[in-house]
Amino acid sequence: MTKNCTADFKLIIKHTDKVLMKGTDAEKLELKTKFAVPDYSDKHFAKYISDWVSIAQGQQVYQPTSNLDAVCDYMENQLPTSTVPKPGAEGVGLELALDGLARAYAWMNEKGIFPADDVEAEVNPWYWFLCNEPFEWWQSWDRFDKTGFFSRVYDWKDDIRLTCDGQFPDKNGHQYALKTG
Repeated sequence: MTKNCTADFKLIIKHTDKVLMKGTDAEKLELKTKFAVPDYSDKHFAKYISDWVSIAQGQQVYQPTSNLDAVCDYMENQLPTSTVPKPGAEGVGLELALDGLARAYAWMNEKGIFPADDVEAEVNPWYWFLCNEPFEWWQSWDRFDKTGFFSRVYDWKDDIRLTCDGQFPDKNGHQYALKTG
């Protein structure tokens, strides 16, 4: 990611954490409503706000631009039309970046790039390996993350619960291995 996009996204995550951890119910609702998900729990929203970074995984070498570039351009207020001069490494600042990222989420949802409700994970054999074997490979929620890209409100343990409990509920006294330790 470009330096300006990185700087602004870190500001957004820091702001999101502050609102979700210390803000009033009205402040939380205002933030969630900006992203068209007012009914999300705080943890769900914390996951949702960071999930867009994963769209870079589908990028192919033969594609001239990526969805990640487009999201950054929205965040930097360069798409759909430029509303501010092209920013330097410091970015556009919290308010403009937050508005831009909200427009990017609307664009991604409209284009089907990013599902509106990303918590409903598809059943996938890979998840069985993640939940039942000690891989500890949780894509975005590294317990040692210091990048500032991921909310502190939602962590790798929440990701395990969301993915594993949702897909592999207890059955006849059996549980997935990470649940049993």
